[in-house]
Amino acid sequence: WELIIALIAGTFLITFLNVKWKSSFGNTIFQKWLPANAFEWKAGVRKNLLLLLLIFIAGLGFSFLTGAVPLAIFALGIFPIKFYEKGESVQMLIAAGQPASRLIWQKFRRHLVIFSLVTAPLIAAFMIFHVEYWYIVMAEYLLFLSLHLYFITIKYAFYVPNEKPAAVDVFTGVGTVGIVLPFLLPVVWVLTVWMFFRARSNLKPYLNDFTA
Repeated sequence: WELIIALIAGTFLITFLNVKWKSSFGNTIFQKWLPANAFEWKAGVRKNLLLLLLIFIAGLGFSFLTGAVPLAIFALGIFPIKFYEKGESVQMLIAAGQPASRLIWQKFRRHLVIFSLVTAPLIAAFMIFHVEYWYIVMAEYLLFLSLHLYFITIKYAFYVPNEKPAAVDVFTGVGTVGIVLPFLLPVVWVLTVWMFFRARSNLKPYLNDFTA
């Protein structure tokens, strides 16, 4: 229960922090492993690679401690939230040559695969030592994944090239409340569906040439 309370409180507070990690890394093997069109992840990993590696290694190394893996997944789950705050340029948006719906679904699938691959070793290590608490890491994984997909739809629902719209902060707070209070999680799912349709309409003027 202490871990769950810490997760809920930390998730609520961390989304309002504007922490800047100034280190930057070149085109390492980790960036090369990421798909070329996963530019949000590429940029985020380039800026935070050392910290992400330290968190991941520490989570695995201390996985015999009950709190190590949940804390590591929590920390790793926070980073992608910042990846989708700012809209990319119009040139990058249309480079995929896809209609709005297909582009958003592709973002969902790509994020699901990357985040799952990042967290899978940590979840597996936790299961080895603490299988009786399996629900902690699985709930954490699902909560963060729900939050990430919600933020993807927010990004495109209020998409402005090369900018972070003010509405993003407002709806970030709304979504975070739904994660902090798990019984309100269905509200986040409903908002994600609503934002999906809003994002599709918002992107159509930019992607008219690719509308099916």
